[in-house]
Amino acid sequence: MAIKVRQLVSPNLKLSFPQKKKSLKIREKTAAELSQGFQKLIMQVPDGELTIDKYREMIFSLIPSIKPPIEVIQLNDKNLGGAFQTMISAEEEENGCVKLLHNGYRVKLDLDGNKILSDKHIVVHETRHMFDTVCFPKRAIQRNLEHSIDLNFANRITNTVAFFKHPANPLNREILDEKLVGFDIETIVGILQQVRHSIQSEVNAYKDEFLFICNSELNPFERVIYKLFGTTAPLTAMRKKLKVVTTELQKVLRSRHGS
Repeated sequence: MAIKVRQLVSPNLKLSFPQKKKSLKIREKTAAELSQGFQKLIMQVPDGELTIDKYREMIFSLIPSIKPPIEVIQLNDKNLGGAFQTMISAEEEENGCVKLLHNGYRVKLDLDGNKILSDKHIVVHETRHMFDTVCFPKRAIQRNLEHSIDLNFANRITNTVAFFKHPANPLNREILDEKLVGFDIETIVGILQQVRHSIQSEVNAYKDEFLFICNSELNPFERVIYKLFGTTAPLTAMRKKLKVVTTELQKVLRSRHGS
């Protein structure tokens, strides 16, 4: 059964850009600068004093024009360091359509008993996802589910996207073909675009996390050793995934355009 839907992003989740500055490069640069500004702020907070309220204050100081609702909760999945999500509310409209409103951000972290955010490098990682989403709000909307939802179809798309972008799951041409079989070409394009955006944000987040560790948690000697031999496996894996997905998307787009 298909349900008609309308997906919207709340205005306080969207950073405003002047018309002449709405290019991809400007948005990417802005997200990176916001993350750099956040890292400078968090470095000034003594260990054991980063409360949820202080975290929100730092975010709002960087994007005062929108001040998005931010929920910080305990992470229950021990296999992850943290998680970032867009909060969505559902409302049935008079015409029978369901309005899905993206209206806030949820950050899942390992909190201590006093609700203190202890792992600053993880906070930096998840916050970069937030800044990427603030600068690219429409990427939160699943393109294939923009007008109507068949619940079984929606679940399959959601599970496919989640599998591709999970750091622990491998991704190559054979796995892509297996997971995308049965989808029409427009759906495949939508899935690959969403996965590419998600993986690019992971690349950004891992880069910022590693730089933060080097700049704030290590002495000069340790910094050199870490840059040479540090655990960069997640970043390397994500970069490889990004290359695979980008190549496949280009191939599908060429096929769609008959070239």
